[in-house]
Amino acid sequence: MKKSTALLLIIVVVCCTLVVAFGRVREDGNISNQSFQVGRFVLESGEYLAPSHTAERRLPGIFKIDTTTGKVWRYTSNVTNKETVEKWTPISE
Repeated sequence: MKKSTALLLIIVVVCCTLVVAFGRVREDGNISNQSFQVGRFVLESGEYLAPSHTAERRLPGIFKIDTTTGKVWRYTSNVTNKETVEKWTPISE
């Protein structure tokens, strides 16, 4: 398969996926996104204050927000005994 044919196929697949994900085409040709539902959780990037021996530091982080309850978690990743531990740490109750 030529590179241009493979690229065209990828573009077609992405476009079809977007149409299905964000709505459906009605008979009159307009796109209706009434079938689109907002998810419960949102991921956002931001900063948080990390305590230190000398002063607080601003560090980048990834946050998961429950749009129904308003609870928020921060993504943490640590290496302990050559094993990576990844988890969501709650920052609000």
